[in-house]
Amino acid sequence: RFLSWGRARSPGITGWAGGMEPPHSASAMMVGQRSNSVCGVHTGPEHAGTDGGAASECGTRGADERGEEMQWRAVIEYEGTYFAGYQRQGKVEHQMLRGSNGEEKPAPRTVQGELEAALQGISGRDIAVMCAGRTDKGVHASGQVITFKFPEWAHGCRRMVQAMNRVLPKDVAVLKVDRVPALFHPRFSASFRRYEYTIYSAPMRSPLLERSTWHVRETLDPVLMQAAASLLEGEHDFSTF
Repeated sequence: RFLSWGRARSPGITGWAGGMEPPHSASAMMVGQRSNSVCGVHTGPEHAGTDGGAASECGTRGADERGEEMQWRAVIEYEGTYFAGYQRQGKVEHQMLRGSNGEEKPAPRTVQGELEAALQGISGRDIAVMCAGRTDKGVHASGQVITFKFPEWAHGCRRMVQAMNRVLPKDVAVLKVDRVPALFHPRFSASFRRYEYTIYSAPMRSPLLERSTWHVRETLDPVLMQAAASLLEGEHDFSTF
């Protein structure tokens, strides 16, 4: 009943190999770095802030090899149904924007806006957040990587995770954090990105799967679909896509 299709992207490829997102579907996006190392920064569990020793070491204020202040890297997860996408669409979340008809309306709710609002609530100042890849309206993410600068925080990784999750809404969560050099960039340092589209093929719809699958009532042929998808394998330039 379930057909799942995902494609990976390496840093040298422009654009993503994948399919068009069907209208009103809830696709799953997995964005992140490989589990062993990225740009020379080890991402193993000892840096995840899940135990006391790691949290203490993680929280020290330090500089990288170039003498620049270390930044924070976090792995987050969100359910995108009630978001207008990842990227903030105003200077600040909940800002009033002027539409084409001249009327003002609140800026749409975004993942970046919620993250920055949470960090502002913790730090008392504006903190910009960068991400590995922006998602569209209604798209979920598992393993999305973000970075931000918060040099005055000295309470460790575990406390950072707890503090952010305490103020974030229920449809966004921080899974783990660690410290990375200033040159690390969540987008350009990424080892891979993966988009996954899940189709629920059945005569009747399933309310439990409404937000995470695209319901298709017709009978599908996985063999033919795989043959068509194989045309996208390899390296392609999707910059005009």
